[in-house]
Parts: sequence; structure tokens; C-alpha cells
Amino acid sequence: MIFLLKIYLDYAKKALIMFFVFAAIIALFLHFFSNNATNTSVSFENQILRDRQRIYANINNPEYQKTPIGKVSLQLYRTFNCAVIGEACTDNPDDGDKNRTHSLSASAVNLMLAPYQNPPASGIGWTYESLANAGFAPSTYAASGLGFTIIRPYMNIWKALRDSSYLLLVLVIVSIGFLIMFRFKINPQTVIKIENALPKIVITLIAITFSFAIAGFMIDLMYLIIALIVSILVHPDNFNDTLAYYYTANPTTTLSLLQSGQSIFNIQSLFFTIPNNLIGIVGKEFDTLLRAITGGLSVAFLTPTIAGYIPFISKLLPKLATQPAGLGFTWDTIQSAAGIGGILIFSTLSFFLGSLVFPNLIIGVLVFLTTIFLMFRIFFMLLSSYLKIVIFIVVAPLYLSLNAIPGRNTLTSWLKNLFVEIMTFPIVVGIFVLGGMITKLPAAQSNGILTPPFMIGLDPDKLSFLLGLMILFSLPELVKLSKQLLLPKPSPLPELGLGGLFGGATTGLDAGMGTFQKYATFASYTSFGSNLMSKIGVNIAGGKPTGPKKP
Repeated sequence: MIFLLKIYLDYAKKALIMFFVFAAIIALFLHFFSNNATNTSVSFENQILRDRQRIYANINNPEYQKTPIGKVSLQLYRTFNCAVIGEACTDNPDDGDKNRTHSLSASAVNLMLAPYQNPPASGIGWTYESLANAGFAPSTYAASGLGFTIIRPYMNIWKALRDSSYLLLVLVIVSIGFLIMFRFKINPQTVIKIENALPKIVITLIAITFSFAIAGFMIDLMYLIIALIVSILVHPDNFNDTLAYYYTANPTTTLSLLQSGQSIFNIQSLFFTIPNNLIGIVGKEFDTLLRAITGGLSVAFLTPTIAGYIPFISKLLPKLATQPAGLGFTWDTIQSAAGIGGILIFSTLSFFLGSLVFPNLIIGVLVFLTTIFLMFRIFFMLLSSYLKIVIFIVVAPLYLSLNAIPGRNTLTSWLKNLFVEIMTFPIVVGIFVLGGMITKLPAAQSNGILTPPFMIGLDPDKLSFLLGLMILFSLPELVKLSKQLLLPKPSPLPELGLGGLFGGATTGLDAGMGTFQKYATFASYTSFGSNLMSKIGVNIAGGKPTGPKKP
């Protein structure tokens, strides 16, 4: 009995020690990471206020006003404090904040800071300036560290999760230490796993600490890759303008790039230039045949419709049928001739509309709708990648903390997924540049374009325009294919699209319609509800919708 009691007491002592150690660690983390900065600034401000109150307490001491020596000492005291630290210059204590900047101590501090604010030579500054002069990045970007700067707003969230990950890993390390210190009997395989986990914990701590900086460096790398793509594909004379254009691109820039130099908001480009290029690519024979077919279909469908209005015109003139119309004709004769001539005229107009207007109109409308749809699709694709980048950066500490578990390699997974999502933007830029170059291929170069069998005889200029347009319109699929080649196993994060964005609204609408239908059926059995349903054309109680009553 005593032996068992000793064992229980021993376990209780160990458990109590572990409890106090864990509680102390958690309390220290919560104290230092949450309150350290705030408490430091508050204590500093309180110290200034206490010193100011002490100075004015000495100035307002009535004992110094009783003797001439006290008055002189008081005046010297005020003069010294005002000149050195900017305090006691006036009778108002609040003036000390603005007078402090003109004091001797402030001037001395400014002199000491001058070499640091304006260094005579800086290797870092020289590197930044060299990169900017070489054209790899704009000078403002190179001077400020673009990648780190643009993700700085998320740093506070990242810090909170980083501190939580630190706390978790410290608790794991302390637990391992207790297992070793108290000599717990563990399976030999488990001991080996624990020993192997210690180096991974150290690597995980380093990865968590530098994850934010790594993400900033990878974003800087994104801009460098964009600059390399533009420098390879674009003429050197247009390098700076093209690079600045893509660096400052906005969602409407996508619409401009998809138009490939032909504005869809220009009627001439939309209904003449683009359709004529697409139709005339095969040759004049195909153009003539297509327009003849559309003209015939237009005559077949439009002429009977227009001819149906001729009897209506005849009913308007029954009383004029026998009246003389002049030159020996009656209105009846003119009406008959007008009916036959009207059909011939409308048939001719229908043929010309169908052959000249309808093909261009249909193609123009399709190109317009396709371009607008692609603009939104590309925007949401880029927005989805941007959201994933933010999530990977913010939750990096928690995600990387799983790397300490034996058999898990979340560090490599995090780096690959973040790199692939960041590479979405250079890939889009590369496709836009390549498609634009093919679309605007000069005539002298397009004459020697590849013409394999069954493609001979195509117009080279219009073929290059079509190829470039197809590349631009296939951009989402090309981006998806490129990301699959870089990372065959995609990240578990879902894609952000219109369906996911408005999925909640759709679900709420379906639920609301079901609730409305349930209560509408119940209300139809009441006199008020039945009258209301009948006024809007529904009669649920009768079993059939009756529609509104006709007068």
C-alpha cells in the first residue's frame, strides 16, 4: 500500500512540475508578445510627465519667492531647463512638447543622427541604385524593397500566428525534455522518432522565423522574372515603357490587352475590322459563299415576316380601292402593284442585310461578349492567386509548424505552392506579350509564316491575327496548364470564382423561395391570401393558376 502511494505521489509531483512549467511558459509568451510594446511606450510617456511635474513643482514653490537669492536661483533654473531640454520656458506645462525641438539636447540628437540619416557611402544603397540603373526594377521599387513592403500590412497577423507557433513548439520541446528527464518508459521506435524530430524542430523554428522574409523575396523574384520576360520578348527601345505598363497594370488593362489593338468599344473595329479579318482568313471564295448563305437565310426568314404586314396595309385602304388615283389608275391597281413590288424590295434588302451586315454583326457581338467574359474570368483567376498568396503568407507559421511532425514535409510544400501562385502573374504577362507580338506581326514577316497541308492559301496577315487572338483567349487554360506542369499536385485551397463568391447568395435565395412557397400555399387557404393570389394571377387552392381576370 505504501509502495503504491509512493508511486502515485511521484507521478503527482512530476505532473505538478510539468503543469507549473507549462503555465509559466504560456504566461511569459502572453505577457511579452502582447503587452511589451504598449507598456514600454506608456512608461516612457509617464516618465516625461513625472519629470515635467517635478520641474514645475520647484518653479511654483513659494519658498523660492521669499528671498532675492531664491528668485535669482529660480530664474537660472528656468533658463537652464528651457535652453537644455525645452522645459519651463513658459508658465504652461503643455508648451514643453513644442519647445523641446528647439533645445540644445534636440540639436545634439539631430547632429548624432545625421551620419546615419545621410551616410557617406552605403553598399546596400549602391546595390539598389545599380539594380535600378540596370533596368531590372523601377528605382522606387528597388529603393524600398517591393516584395517586403507590399505584404507589410499582413505582418501583424503573421506575428500573432508566429508567436502561437513558437509557443506550440516550445511546449513540444519542453515535453520531450520532461520525457527524457523523468525517464519515461517509451517504445524504442518512439525514442528514435523523438530523436529524429529534434533537428526538424530546429529547422522548423528557422523556417517560421524567416517565412515572411522568404515570401517577400519571392515576390521580388516575381518582378524580376517579369522584367526578364519583357527583356527577352520586347525590343530594347520599348523595354522601359512595356515594363512600366505591366508593372502598373490594373483590371481594365486586361480588357485592353485582350482586344489586341482592336478596340471592342469602337464600332468600326468591332463590326468591320475584326469580323473581316476572321471571315477573310480563308480567302475571298469562302467569304463570298458565307455571305451568300447568310443572305439566302435572311430572305427565307425575313421576307415572309415583312410580307405578313401587307394585308394589314390593304385593310387600311378599302374605301380608296375604287377611287381614281390619276393617270388612269385606281388605288386598287396601285395597291396590287405595291404589294408585289414591296415583296421584291424587302427580299432584296433582306439579302443585302444577311450578306453584308448579319455575319459581321453576329461575329462582333460574339467577340464582344467573349472578351468581357474573359476579362472577368482572368480577373477572378488572378484574384484567386492573390488570395492564396495572402493565405500562404499569413498562415505560414502554423502550416510550417507541422513540419516538426515526423514524416511531414510542409516546408517544401509551402515553398512550392507559394512559388506556383506567385508565378501566375509572370505567366499571364508572358502570354499577353507573346499573343500581342503574334497578333501584330509585321506583313513582311507574316508572308513567310508556316503553311502546312490543308492550310495553304490562307491570308498570312489575318492568320497571324487569328493565332494571336486564340492565344489570348486561351489564357486561363494556358495558365492552368503551366501551373500543373510546375506543381502536378495542386494546393488544397479552393479556386475563387463567381460560383464561390455568390454561392451563399444562391443558397439563401433557394431557401427563401422554398419558405415563401410553403407560406404562400398556406395563405392560399385563407380568404385574404386567396384574394391576393388571384390578383397576381395564381390560384393555388383551385389547383391551377388562372391568370389575371380579363376585363
